[in-house]
Amino acid sequence: MAYWRRSPRQMQAATESVAVVPTSAVPPPAKPVKPPRSGMMRQYDLVERVRSYNPDTNEDLLNRAYVYAMKAHGHQKRASGDPYFSHPLEVAAILTDMHMDEATIAVALLHDTIEDTTATRQEIDELFGPDLGRLVEVAPAEELFRAPRHPYTEALISAVPGRSDRTRIVLKGDPPSPEAPPPGCAFHPRCQRAIAACSIERPLLEVVGDGHLAACLRANDSC
Repeated sequence: MAYWRRSPRQMQAATESVAVVPTSAVPPPAKPVKPPRSGMMRQYDLVERVRSYNPDTNEDLLNRAYVYAMKAHGHQKRASGDPYFSHPLEVAAILTDMHMDEATIAVALLHDTIEDTTATRQEIDELFGPDLGRLVEVAPAEELFRAPRHPYTEALISAVPGRSDRTRIVLKGDPPSPEAPPPGCAFHPRCQRAIAACSIERPLLEVVGDGHLAACLRANDSC
């Protein structure tokens, strides 16, 4: 490779010419751009995470929810440049750390599809069953964490790491199938507060406080 070396006089002249360039003529440094995330949790990895604490998990439900949500979000990007699907996956990963059941994790994967894609509630109901998208409690975040009124919400919040103010509620039994839910309240087979009526009557969302709704026959009971 050919090159040439400047004489001392030429180097001094070059240095002086740079020194007198006005600051305003120098373009500002470009802002660093956050590189997009290189990888996301794969379908197989998600299933294996659930299987690690629940060997009998409904793998079919997890696989279908993963593929449906991934296709629904398609090439959508978040403001950070990451694929939009990375967010539902992160929520699902957090729930696996909390050892949640497959229905809860499927909801995490699907939770933005109706709001941010062309998916419809009818389509979700037909593919995954009506119970998967049924709301059981609605409240401002602070109120929900302070005083949950549905037993399932209580169990979820008790599993949040660092919540020393609540005793962990361990749900017993198997989660119901979203495609074939039990009669009455779908949560009653695992509910620590269930009464006989819970296996017969399906509760609707009712006002239990200011901006607070819950679908539980015992939402207003002191406990």
